[in-house]
Amino acid sequence: MKEKEIRLLIKILEETGITELEVTKWWGQRIRIVKNGAAQNINEQELRDGMTIEIPPKTDSQTGKKPEEL
Repeated sequence: MKEKEIRLLIKILEETGITELEVTKWWGQRIRIVKNGAAQNINEQELRDGMTIEIPPKTDSQTGKKPEEL
């Protein structure tokens, strides 16, 4: 990740109260953001200034599994 993207990510974490951040190679280079038990995977290329990251439902719409089961 670029320094600019890291600063943006820290700002997002502070503003939204996200409690966990995990960077993983699963499904390619992804960022897993967790808040209140819900997770979202985001490609690092998708991060940009002013981006809003929405926290999805507690189950993955494609698999029907909870994030911790994926």
